[in-house]
Amino acid sequence: MISIKNIHFSNPSRWPFFYGWFIMVMTTIGLFVSIPGQTMAVAAFTDSLMEALDLSRNELSVVYMIGTLISSIFLKKAGVWYDRHGAKVMMFGATLLMSFTMLGMSYLIPLSNFADDLSFHLISAKGWSLILLVILFFLARLNGQGIMSMVARTMLMKWFLRKRGVANGISSMVANASFSLATIGLAYFVSRIGWDHTYRFLSVILLLCALLFLGTYEEKPEDFGLTPDGDISKEEEMKGDKKVLEIRDFTYDEAVKTRAFWSVTLITSFFACFVTGFTFHIFSILRDAGIPWERGQDIFIYCAIISTFLSLGGSIISDHIKIKYLVLLAALGGILFGVGFAFLKYHWAFIVLNIGYGTIGGLFGVLLVVAYPRYFGKRHLGAITGRNMSLIIFLSAISPLLFSLSKSYLGSYQPIALLLATLSLGIFLYGMTVKDPQ
Repeated sequence: MISIKNIHFSNPSRWPFFYGWFIMVMTTIGLFVSIPGQTMAVAAFTDSLMEALDLSRNELSVVYMIGTLISSIFLKKAGVWYDRHGAKVMMFGATLLMSFTMLGMSYLIPLSNFADDLSFHLISAKGWSLILLVILFFLARLNGQGIMSMVARTMLMKWFLRKRGVANGISSMVANASFSLATIGLAYFVSRIGWDHTYRFLSVILLLCALLFLGTYEEKPEDFGLTPDGDISKEEEMKGDKKVLEIRDFTYDEAVKTRAFWSVTLITSFFACFVTGFTFHIFSILRDAGIPWERGQDIFIYCAIISTFLSLGGSIISDHIKIKYLVLLAALGGILFGVGFAFLKYHWAFIVLNIGYGTIGGLFGVLLVVAYPRYFGKRHLGAITGRNMSLIIFLSAISPLLFSLSKSYLGSYQPIALLLATLSLGIFLYGMTVKDPQ
């Protein structure tokens, strides 16, 4: 019986150029097709799901929260699974499950009615739709935002050392642009072919990509007699960069005790929390601010432009400056995002929000890829990044409900916006005290 790990479309050692650059392309594709499990994708379906399933905003927020919270529990082990099974097995399995999840989303109404009949109406069709949504959101968040994103980024780290910043910069530049424009693109498809057919389209794309990843995702260059950055000798490698060779590999327990780990983890988790709530309720937020969708969608366009260039620039300079400074800049972006969001009805705030959103969005991918191997080495990278991803998923789980409660009980989204801006300020002050563990 052929093992999944032994399936290769080609031998990386026989490529006319370094296979790591192809890994960079596949990483970008992996991040791109993780979008259906990200909040910016869910946001495009929010109003359609509420209408089709007769759900209130709070009800949809609660089931999203429950599904995401359950996924955060499992995601704590995902890093360990990655260290044990490798990128190929994890990415293929996660993408395949995502394909089935999107297919299930497209048949929510028929499945709910079938379950209602099967249970002899002990639970209503709406009740079954809530149960199914919890399960499907759990699978989408675990595999999309969690495993697929973690595997793609972690694999890329292992193929590069001195050129890690450049490789991540190019990948993040494309991925950030795609993420920023995802809501607009999916909203267009929903308006044209309907939410259920859009989900089916996504299911087909994910299935094809699962097969692609099966033959192209490779764990590390050493498996094929190569070395990070290219097929160079050990002597050349030692001459090239002594710092790389002197990096100490921290264990998971050692890493989580450092301020460096928590500075990166807090700012990336903060971004996920803030942006999740913001994009999940984007249409409601724009209506409250008196901004039509035709103008409101410019937020994602401006963010795409800013984050695209900042992710490339940040990745390149990350090889030459302390990670601490990128954390501080991202936290500053979070402050601007919060202030702009709180006063969005004013023109100046619209500009401030875009600058802040683009800044923290552009540095998010940079920090996830570059910071942890720089701080803690590569041996236990799966477990360390898995802990970060579990917190990201947890905070993104409660975020939509917090936004919804702010709107329902405090009358607007401004209180939650100001709270998150204050938290970002706290992360900025905390980041100033960080020292490099190496």
